[in-house]
Amino acid sequence: MYSIAQLYENFSEEQIEKSLEFVDIRQDDLDLISEVVEVKKNYLKDPTAPVKPMSEEELEKLKQENPDNPWIQNAGIFKDDPLFDEMLAYIEAYRR
Repeated sequence: MYSIAQLYENFSEEQIEKSLEFVDIRQDDLDLISEVVEVKKNYLKDPTAPVKPMSEEELEKLKQENPDNPWIQNAGIFKDDPLFDEMLAYIEAYRR
């Protein structure tokens, strides 16, 4: 997904649509790609705009629609973890 989103930073939407074709891909994967592209286009329009977090209902629906996707199934597992902020601070310090 990252590579598809990156295309929009380097090429026009017209170029991408002319050059990119998905073959033998599941509909739910196409839907996910469409969502990633939409998020990327919105970001490129206004990088400072906040990203709306997903509601619990939206996340649960996404998990039900994608039972075989481990990334989606594990989304939100740290939301109530009391050490999560500490872990983010550690990651930020490490990156510096």
